[in-house]
Amino acid sequence: MRNMSDWSIRIEYTHEQVDNYLIPDTSGVYCLIHYYEPKNDYFRFYFGQSADMNQALHEHLNLLDRELPPPENPCCAPEHCIKKTLLANKCYFRFRVVSSKTKRNRIKEEAESAFIPKGDMEFALWADNFIRVLSANAAQWFIPPAAVAKLQDSHKEYMASYDAHLRAKSALRKQKGGGLR
Repeated sequence: MRNMSDWSIRIEYTHEQVDNYLIPDTSGVYCLIHYYEPKNDYFRFYFGQSADMNQALHEHLNLLDRELPPPENPCCAPEHCIKKTLLANKCYFRFRVVSSKTKRNRIKEEAESAFIPKGDMEFALWADNFIRVLSANAAQWFIPPAAVAKLQDSHKEYMASYDAHLRAKSALRKQKGGGLR
């Protein structure tokens, strides 16, 4: 996202906090974020835009109280991903007030395109979230358990090698007297 100063601070994602921070009927863009404890980092998992952010953010939270039908296309099931992420993590949101629908759509598209994982850490967080959602929905999406297990094992191997890479990089910095930067 280009100018984060236009965005709100990160706010805990609850009905009460949405009401505290948003004026009803305010239009704008928003992103949903979850805290990823193993890496002590935050992961943006959804971007949205609405003529009424208060209503849109409450609708996402209301997914927790509903049983969702199986998705027609598992690759495009944002409600399911949002619900699973909200159930499994402490979540937050950020928003930006934007009145023009054209501008809201452009900002949302820019944010989503900037969100494509570019570095190791972003990819690791994205992959962890993807595998968690895929694993949770495998039965209803008719994905064979063996395929899910193979994907989980591959990801565990990747994460182990990534963690080893980070440790080696840190040790090299310490050896050169630079400490952690």
